[in-house]
Amino acid sequence: MSRPSVTMMVFSKQFSARFLVFLLLAGLGRSSHHAPDAEDRNDKSSSSSSQFSLRGPSARRLQEQRRTQSGVPIDLKPIRYCESKGRRWGFWTFCSSHGYPHGEFWNNAGAAGLNEDDALFATMGSVPSPSDIEYIAIFSSGEEIDDDNVVSGAMADSEWDTYQNPSQPRTVDGRSVAAQFYDDEVRFLPRSKTLYLTVWDPEFNHIDSLRSKTNMLEGYAQYLTSKVNWSNIKGVVLSGSSRGGCFAFRLGEYLRINNAPPTTGFAIAALDAVCNVAQNEFGVTSSTLENPLPLAKKDSESFVVDINSQYPSGTRSQHCIWHFTIGEPAYYAELNYHGFSHTGCDSVDGCTLLDENGDVYYEQQWGDMSHGKSTKDYVYSSETVDPILSHLDDCKDRFGWNQV
Repeated sequence: MSRPSVTMMVFSKQFSARFLVFLLLAGLGRSSHHAPDAEDRNDKSSSSSSQFSLRGPSARRLQEQRRTQSGVPIDLKPIRYCESKGRRWGFWTFCSSHGYPHGEFWNNAGAAGLNEDDALFATMGSVPSPSDIEYIAIFSSGEEIDDDNVVSGAMADSEWDTYQNPSQPRTVDGRSVAAQFYDDEVRFLPRSKTLYLTVWDPEFNHIDSLRSKTNMLEGYAQYLTSKVNWSNIKGVVLSGSSRGGCFAFRLGEYLRINNAPPTTGFAIAALDAVCNVAQNEFGVTSSTLENPLPLAKKDSESFVVDINSQYPSGTRSQHCIWHFTIGEPAYYAELNYHGFSHTGCDSVDGCTLLDENGDVYYEQQWGDMSHGKSTKDYVYSSETVDPILSHLDDCKDRFGWNQV
């Protein structure tokens, strides 16, 4: 029997390389960052009180009240979908042609087909004309499998079979950084001048090669270039958690070097950003720094990076960065996924770095909840969501960005 005539053969999403790794380690009986509440902390001291007050039942009551906040409706789309579906042999699906709801930018940049199939993002609200856009705001989940995310506002159980289905209506969680930033244009940015993106799966995976990651970054940059006139861009807001935090740092770096004018300000906020130490991604080294908080888990240690080396003199005043660091292994300990810390930032109060003008351009704080809970549990909003929003508000003032 002859094989079907096809232009591309794609592997089912349920059996992506990422998921196969998870299945393998799950079969070994390892524990992941999705631990029950009772195992959220492992005290390193005899102290039984946390340095934070808004936790427990009071925090949960507050979040139940916040749950009533209306979300932001979006039209969630993959980068690529199967426009014309062929025959299916076992786990394999033959696709005779693909569609690109956001444009072929990632394909042109050489991105892997599996990354294009799995990536999901959406614009929020009406997209202004390129001549009107002065700001870009991007909020990203990490390398999660269809889970809640406090930054992007992604909600669990939102994925679907994208074969022959290029979009689905979804709602950005009203409690998230993305929704609150979008809703409050008086405090933050005017919608008439801002391009908002919520990225529910950036497909910026830890195990991908550096070349693959660069191709994905180039695809996002090309997409943005199709929407804006870079000479008009005053500010770029980038916020993400876990791998989405690394995505925020690296996309900011890519845009600063390749696209944005030197007058553009970058406001960056990340929750325990995880970059690949084996690849020296974003300058992350194998040296480690133990989380100094007394209630942090015993295995909470961050890989070390010299932040000043990532932002050479002359570029620091363009940046306004806040990083919440935990260091607990993300996913499985065997995968060696940890967040990063600035070298020498070993105080319970965190640390700050100054730019060329003597102003703070990087601030780091430590947290003692689990990595997974920081990214998806709104009970900790007073330590995650709220500080990010306050930071972005401060960045707007620092850069003198226009209000409505």
